[in-house]
Amino acid sequence: MNRNNPEGATRLRQTDFKVSVVLLALCAYLAWETLSFPMSGSFGGVDSRWYVSPALFPFILLLVLSIASSILLINAIKSAGDSEFFKLSRWIGDHRKVINRDRWYVIAALSLYIYLYIPSLDFYLATVMFLLSLCLRFYVDNNKLKNVIIQTNLALSIFILAMRWMFVPQFYWLAMEATVDEPLILACDAGAIITIVVCLLLLWLSPVSQQKRHHILITALAVPLLLVFSFNFLLQVPMPVEYGSVIKLMEYIWYEILAL
Repeated sequence: MNRNNPEGATRLRQTDFKVSVVLLALCAYLAWETLSFPMSGSFGGVDSRWYVSPALFPFILLLVLSIASSILLINAIKSAGDSEFFKLSRWIGDHRKVINRDRWYVIAALSLYIYLYIPSLDFYLATVMFLLSLCLRFYVDNNKLKNVIIQTNLALSIFILAMRWMFVPQFYWLAMEATVDEPLILACDAGAIITIVVCLLLLWLSPVSQQKRHHILITALAVPLLLVFSFNFLLQVPMPVEYGSVIKLMEYIWYEILAL
């Protein structure tokens, strides 16, 4: 333990304790998943032994990680690292500090983007909304816009969930896979377009320098459009949502009007 900074050393041991607990829980979950892999049997007329099972390598890695995590856990307990383990502020940080609020804002924006926007919206609109969330929060020094972008994200999230409740037979909150329900995608796209237009209008009416406005428009609108076009039409990489309003419009222009 660092005798010159005992408080800092205690915090490091507390962090070690939390990390080791999380890693051990993760190892237990992955071991449970690995048990679903075939250990032995006959596949295509060929007998497979346990030592060639696809579960063997993950089990070895999990065993090593579990041993290392256990050692870290024991050392942390010896140094009182388990103190304040159940204190909420030790996990989420002090909410009075800006850096902690900003950190959770980024986590929330990224989670919305991955688990709610991408599976439900046109990929371009989802990306624009995510980039606007970051630009209006961190690039513009305007408290009104910072509050507006939180409120618009909240409104759009509620709208998407409401559309799911109306269109999907079995409601779900979050998803990793994109929906293929075209009416649901178009309805969610309409909500996203309105939200983006509102954000841009408020940005235009706010006392923000012209240079920053241009930077935000290029970053949030032009760059995603260029990336979507490049990946979809030049590299032939499918978008997460194939029935989005923007991608369909681009395909109509590309294939029907330009006949390329």
